[in-house]
Amino acid sequence: ISLTIQLFGNENFFEVQTQAIEVLSRIGENAQDYLYYLTPCPWLQVKLYRILQMFPPPSNPQLRAKINEMMENVLGRTQVTDNVNKNNADHAVLFEAINLAIHYKDQTNQRLKKGMIELLGKYIQVREP
Repeated sequence: ISLTIQLFGNENFFEVQTQAIEVLSRIGENAQDYLYYLTPCPWLQVKLYRILQMFPPPSNPQLRAKINEMMENVLGRTQVTDNVNKNNADHAVLFEAINLAIHYKDQTNQRLKKGMIELLGKYIQVREP
């Protein structure tokens, strides 16, 4: 899909953006169909966050609020555990959410930005054995 968007421009695919937001919202609300180490659909979440990075922030304030809420949820549920697989899945989703927040620049909630900066600082300070 990224090649298609690059070739034809993202203005022809804005419905994809809305659908990606809706699917991410549903995953966050009640995704019990597929859990990988208690993380709902991590690969799908990563792909959807990457797709959203191909578009400018939505002009609709409700969609922007929904995206900020989803990123706050990701930020709130990501913790370092002893299970490497769970950490990898959670961090993959977290880092793509952070990339989206960076991509959206001023459209990202300030509280969310602060939380992401604090969490990244905490991860940088962790020493691996």
